[in-house]
Amino acid sequence: NGTNCTLCWTHEDYHGKWVKIQAYFQDYDSIESAFLAHAFLLSKNPRYAKAMAVKNNPEAFAAALTGVYATDPDYGNKLITIMRQSKLEQYDV
Repeated sequence: NGTNCTLCWTHEDYHGKWVKIQAYFQDYDSIESAFLAHAFLLSKNPRYAKAMAVKNNPEAFAAALTGVYATDPDYGNKLITIMRQSKLEQYDV
């Protein structure tokens, strides 16, 4: 489709087992374009509607991504742990 991608190794959860696979990931010209694409994905893709409905509650948002955004069945809890340990709530607006 003309999109530049890079083939990378990644670990994915398949039926409760971690598997190392290669997958293509989108290339971006800048960090700004990467963030814009990510924001567009989350805000416009119906898969993330449940998370977007609670976008003003970071922990509920993270929990709503579980089983949808990543293959890790504990994704939301891991994200919440990182948010708490890094004290990211200080950046909430």
